[in-house]
Parts: sequence; structure tokens; C-alpha cells
Amino acid sequence: MTRTIHTAYTRPTPLSIRMASVIFPVLVEHAKKRQLITYGDLARHARNAHPDNREVQNMIPVSMGRKLDVVRTYCLKNQLPDLASIAINQETRDTGLSYVDKLNAPKRQQEVFTFDWESRAVEFDEHLLQENRRTKKLVKRREDVARKVMREYYVAHKPDLPADIVNYREEILVLLGNGHDAEDAFEMALRT
Repeated sequence: MTRTIHTAYTRPTPLSIRMASVIFPVLVEHAKKRQLITYGDLARHARNAHPDNREVQNMIPVSMGRKLDVVRTYCLKNQLPDLASIAINQETRDTGLSYVDKLNAPKRQQEVFTFDWESRAVEFDEHLLQENRRTKKLVKRREDVARKVMREYYVAHKPDLPADIVNYREEILVLLGNGHDAEDAFEMALRT
């Protein structure tokens, strides 16, 4: 019988897959210690572990959902506890808005804490290869649509974005026009 897996995003992006490979070990370490981790701390630990990787250095907490969804999909496909459930919002101390099993989050977190995660890294790498094969193709947007997407994302996430994000407006518009999701466009623009 095939198990239905509900995710917040239709398909992963190449960036979310690369960043999932970086946050997975951090999540595993926190699971072993039976600790929740905030999105900000998750990004900070990833940056500390990969000081020479520009993509990782530009990881921001507000864009963690898609990366965690890659981890969540792996866990559910392999009948493992939902490792993504231990990543939480710093202010609410709860899973984020894109976490699809919010009502059961405390139960999922306890399942994660009691599981033996020692042997799972190699299997996760194989999962990432499979996810890379199904990444979505980009569909270009008209400039007016790209501006609307940028404005909506900015308004919704302004408190969590870096103060200098306005300096990257043109880069973000180009990325959105090329078809990137808003979350990825904002994060990718910071790398330039």
C-alpha cells in the first residue's frame, strides 16, 4: 500500500535540496540530545559548519520551511519519525506555518527524540539524489507579476528579513522573473 505524504511544497528546488543536506546533520545532532532547535539556530549551526559555502552563509531562518520539507519527505517515505518537527519558531516556540502536521507536532517531536538516528545519513544522501531528479522546471514571470510576488513576500516576511534586503531589489526581481520561488529568490539575491 502506498502511503500519502502531505507536504507544504509541490516539489523541492535545487537550492532547498542542497541546503537540506546541510541541515540534516544538525537536526540529527539535536535529536540525539533530545533538543528542539529554532530556525535561527539551525541556520547558525549550518553556517558555522560550512564557513566557506556562500549558499549556506546566506541561509536565513525565514526560508527554512522548504528545506525542512525535504527532510520531512525523506523521513515519511522511510517510515521514520519526522525530524523536521524539532525545528521551531523562536518567538512562538512552535513549528512554523509551513509545517503540515502542526496539531501533532509535540507527539512527532517525542518520536524523534526516542529514535536511533545513527545510521541514517547515507540513506538521506540517496534521498537527495532522488529529489534532485524531480526538481521543478522554472516558469518565467512577467515583470508586473514578479513585482507583485516580491511585494507580497516582503510584506509577509519583513520582520525576519535582513535590514539591507531592499538593496537587493533588482536581483530579486530578476530571479522572480526567471521563475524562482519568492523564498529562493530572496535567499539567492543575498549571495550576490
